[in-house]
Formats: sequence, C-alpha cells, structure tokens
Amino acid sequence: MEKPYIEIETEHFFIRSVAEADKSDYMGLRRQASEISAAYDIVPGFLDFEWEQELNSEADLYLSVFDRDNNAFVASASIQAYRKEEAELGIDVVKERRSNGVGTKVLNAVLKKAHDMFPGRTFVTRINRKNAASRGLTEKCGGTFLRYDDSQFSKAVHVGLSDDEIKEDVRKLYEEGKDAVVIYRMP
Repeated sequence: MEKPYIEIETEHFFIRSVAEADKSDYMGLRRQASEISAAYDIVPGFLDFEWEQELNSEADLYLSVFDRDNNAFVASASIQAYRKEEAELGIDVVKERRSNGVGTKVLNAVLKKAHDMFPGRTFVTRINRKNAASRGLTEKCGGTFLRYDDSQFSKAVHVGLSDDEIKEDVRKLYEEGKDAVVIYRMP
C-alpha cells in the first residue's frame, strides 16, 4: 500500500500532508508542545532527525494545518500506525491559537477523514494524564476512556514485566499522578 497524501478543506482550515516547506513552523510547534523538546537543545541533530523521521515515515501520516483566512500555520495533526487496527490520532495547536476552537475543529476534521480513508479501524488518542486541556478537547470531540497506558519512559522501565504486572503498575502510577497516559477511543 502506497502512503496516502491527505488534503482536507474545512470552512476555517486547510489541512494537508506535511511537506519540506513546513519544517520551520512544524518543528517550532514541536518545540512548544513536545514533552521531549529539551532533547532538541541537548542532543545535536535531534530536531533534524525527528523532522526527517516524520516527513518520511511510512507507518504514520503527519499533517500541517493552515488558517484559510491568512494561510498561517496553526497546528499539526497525525494519524499514527494508520495501517494497524488501532490507529492513533494526535494534534498540537500553536500557543497563540489554543483555547479558541482550533483543536476541536481540526481533530473532528481529521477524525472524519481517517474514518473515510480507513473504514473499520479503531481510532484512539493518547494523552498525558496531566494534560487536562487535551483530555477536555478529546472528550468534547466524543472520545471516551478506553484504558491507562504507560508513557515511553515507563515502557523503558517496564522491560521484562508481564502484561498484568505492567497494567497494575501503570494503574498505580496514574492514581499517584505520576508518569502515565490516558487512552481515549474516538467515535
């Protein structure tokens, strides 16, 4: 299966597959939103490495979002593991445009397109338990709690544990307010 190119036009936004010309805006947003943004300053070349990985990924679809009125870059979105039965949706909005409906409109548009392109798949979002704004956005778009999961850091710590041990440990981490994420199933 060839990697699909995506274009979505809404009343307010133009959403399309990420392109080389998007690097500055796209990775600038990644610096604002990513929990690992410190790595861009600490690890030489990491920002360029991550950009190349996303630009050329065969497993994931990364999208740039532009305001239709002024063509300004306002968000990024993704459909990760789109070939798998359970694909993950992601969205980041530039700081200046948060809390004014951009996330809701973009997530709904991407979700609709994902269902149209990949019928029968389950779509989820993966949100850090401490990110109340993203949890609220997901719930506003119809997301419902599916399960707790461990973060990338926790996954490294849990190497060698059974699935049951990991699930119990992740539940405890979540309840203690530590390193865990919430997985929502999208409608």
